[in-house]
Amino acid sequence: MMARLRDSFRVLFGRARFEREMDEELRGHIEMMTADLVGRGVPRPEATRRARASFGAVDGFKQDARDARGVEWTDAVGRELRHTVRSLRRSPGYAAVALLTLAIGIGGTTAIFSLIDGLLFRPLPFREPDRLLNLFVAAHESAKDPVNPFPWSYPKYLAMQRAVTSYEAMAGFSTSDANLVEGEPERVRLEFVSGDYFRLLGIGPALGRMFTRADDSITKAHPVVVLSHGLWLRRFGADSAVIGRIITLGTSRLTVVGIAPRGFGGLSNGVDLWLPMMMSPVFEYGEILVEAQNHWFGVVARLKPGATLAGARAEMATVGRQVDSQFRGSDQAVSWSATAEPLASIRVDPAIGQASWVLFAATGVVLLIGAINLANLLLIRANGRRRELSVRAALGAGRGAIVRHVMMESVLLSAVGGLLGVGLARLAGPAIASLGPRSAGGPGGVSYLFDGTSTMDSRVLLFALAATVVTGLAVGLWPAWRAAQQPVAGSLHDVRVTTGGGRIGRWGAAQALVLAEASLAVALVTGAVLLVRSLSKLTTLDLGFRSENVLTFRVSPGATGLAGQDPAQFRILALAALRTIPGVETAGTDLCPPLEGPCAGSVVIGVDDQIFTGRGLNRGISVHYVSPGFLETLRIPVVAGRGFDDRDGPGMPRAVLVNENAAKRLWPGQNPIGKRLRVATAYFHGGDSAIAVIGVVGNVRYASADQPAALDVYTPALQSGFARSAFLIRTTGNPLGIVEAARKAIRSVDPDLPIYSVRTMDEIGRIATGRIRFATTLLSAFAAMALLLAAIGVYGVLAYSVTERAREIAVRIALGAERSEVIRLVLRQGMTPIALGLVIGLGGALAGSRALQGLLYGIEPGDPASFGAGALALGAAGLLASWLPARRAAGLDPNRVLREE
Repeated sequence: MMARLRDSFRVLFGRARFEREMDEELRGHIEMMTADLVGRGVPRPEATRRARASFGAVDGFKQDARDARGVEWTDAVGRELRHTVRSLRRSPGYAAVALLTLAIGIGGTTAIFSLIDGLLFRPLPFREPDRLLNLFVAAHESAKDPVNPFPWSYPKYLAMQRAVTSYEAMAGFSTSDANLVEGEPERVRLEFVSGDYFRLLGIGPALGRMFTRADDSITKAHPVVVLSHGLWLRRFGADSAVIGRIITLGTSRLTVVGIAPRGFGGLSNGVDLWLPMMMSPVFEYGEILVEAQNHWFGVVARLKPGATLAGARAEMATVGRQVDSQFRGSDQAVSWSATAEPLASIRVDPAIGQASWVLFAATGVVLLIGAINLANLLLIRANGRRRELSVRAALGAGRGAIVRHVMMESVLLSAVGGLLGVGLARLAGPAIASLGPRSAGGPGGVSYLFDGTSTMDSRVLLFALAATVVTGLAVGLWPAWRAAQQPVAGSLHDVRVTTGGGRIGRWGAAQALVLAEASLAVALVTGAVLLVRSLSKLTTLDLGFRSENVLTFRVSPGATGLAGQDPAQFRILALAALRTIPGVETAGTDLCPPLEGPCAGSVVIGVDDQIFTGRGLNRGISVHYVSPGFLETLRIPVVAGRGFDDRDGPGMPRAVLVNENAAKRLWPGQNPIGKRLRVATAYFHGGDSAIAVIGVVGNVRYASADQPAALDVYTPALQSGFARSAFLIRTTGNPLGIVEAARKAIRSVDPDLPIYSVRTMDEIGRIATGRIRFATTLLSAFAAMALLLAAIGVYGVLAYSVTERAREIAVRIALGAERSEVIRLVLRQGMTPIALGLVIGLGGALAGSRALQGLLYGIEPGDPASFGAGALALGAAGLLASWLPARRAAGLDPNRVLREE
């Protein structure tokens, strides 16, 4: 079979026999000329040389023959193409189904590939990105614990920079935000960077200049700023005169020295402007550059020419231990080290990358099912055209011509389907990318670099072309080969295909393809059901709060507040103004809303009279600074004691709340009300004094929806010096309807203070489940396509079988067969490959479901209910697709059918 396929392929595309004949003729000319010259007394070596010298003249004859044959071959292909187009025009339904199948398969696969191309394959937009490394502290709580990538403190960074030798340059960077006071106040995202940052990445200015080492040499001495291209367009109208202009950021005045190139958003992603790292004490706090234990920024480095990643890692491990011993913290249980990873390794959250590969495999399955379906349709059409093909063969058409005739339809359909698929991918790519979740940050203080964009670049188009060509050849070769093997005499006498008694008979090929479709479809549907059930469990979790009708936004008034009041006074005035808005029920504040991660973490120093030492310091706890009204706004229950109220305002005795997890962990079996707690934060005076617990509240999931609640302690925001706040407002209606009123309420307290990160708690909940929602939505869509294509395949095979066996069925009915028997006969023929496909597909689904492990929540990969649902879905689709032809067969009129025969 393989030899015949190979010969057919050569006849169709290579004209190999013609080329061999021409080569033999050329060798004959050379031998004759050589013999003639030898006969005239010329030595054979010289005769051979002269004969070969005249090869070009003889080769001209070969080229003339090739040209003539090429015209003949081109004319033949043109005739076949015109005939194929006319044939497809006579079968518009078949052509539409085939093109739609190919467009969906090729388009979906191309769209997902464009996403993966951006995730993993597209080169980073920096100079020589392969030499860029991310350096981070390798922190771990014990020698047996996995490494936790950790950012750097500035003193440790300087010590490491002096000790290493593998790098030609390195730079530190950290993201923050501030209020841009230029016309309409706006919260902007900034990046503190060291002097070599732009040079190391190979980023030049679109206008002006970038930072140099001189801009990052003296603390607070260089108030300069580089604007992003987007901010320059949005806020300054692309005015080139902005270079040298003074802008106000917070309370600081900065000189604009440069504009970054279009599309560059920094290693922190989405940055609006850049400041020298030496300016960080102005915008953060004065001691940030001298605190050795404040790990707050990431480091990127460029390898020296000739240096290796293995050597850099080994050096970082040694230097990291030396730096750690120099700056060992008193609460550090084990020694830390440092390591290096390629910058490209942090381009995407691994979980998102895993989801994308799963989806790529799913689209490949859909394309494969579509190709199988189309191959089945071509088989059916080839069997229906046996008389036509036999006549061609009887008139002298060789196998190559018949193969080319059948293949032309497959190639034409694939070419048009591929073009439609590219158009579909271009439309669907951005929509698919927009469904993808966004990761807040990566390891070691570096944000994940992928921004969710999907681009139809040359690699994606090349992939689409390859998918189109491979699909066209794979779909057409088997039907073409089978058509070329048909006997001429038998086909001229009888073109009916009979299976006799419901046996598979000569329809073994078609039913085998249906079996393959069913196997692939049930595996895909089962995976989709697993994700749907997982998402259902995740979205119905008790998160510990009520999210409906709650609006949240953030403000950052500065250390003393732009209006002159301290942060506590600002919160009091802002909450009072917000509560006067019509439709507002309650309002409160925290450092950040739930599901956006623990905003402030610390460790428990002790409880009551017990002081923890050594490993006890690793009892982590999340610290929240909340105002009266916070618990009521989110409907967080008070389990014991009381919540915060006017008794916990400025100047009042200090008190704290703990959640149920903290109460059970710190005071097992005891009533925590009245107990005293020590935590290593400023509110607890660094752990020197204990504070009484006045209440226990319900557990709330702050980190993410799929992670259980941590240990939480709540302190009064009205006694806190933290300037930043997240406001939460419960409304009686649509919370987005009060956004403008809330903005005006904040400005009534501080006219220059913008609000940012405006969203509803329901939206935050959707973002928190974005990873599994992304995979579930797309995989369910692909599974539905696979199910539909499998059903179409079953229907197509049975419908054609009923048509070809109409005489047999009519005879059965005329001889007394019950119509129910006919229905059972056809259903058995249709459901047999479906049943076998279910068995094979469920086995494949069990093996493939392990790939979904990281995307599932509260459900095992081998969940019986999900597998049962997948089998039921395919069985129902197959039964429906079989029932329609079966009902048609049972309704045949024997008199009419036999009269026509």
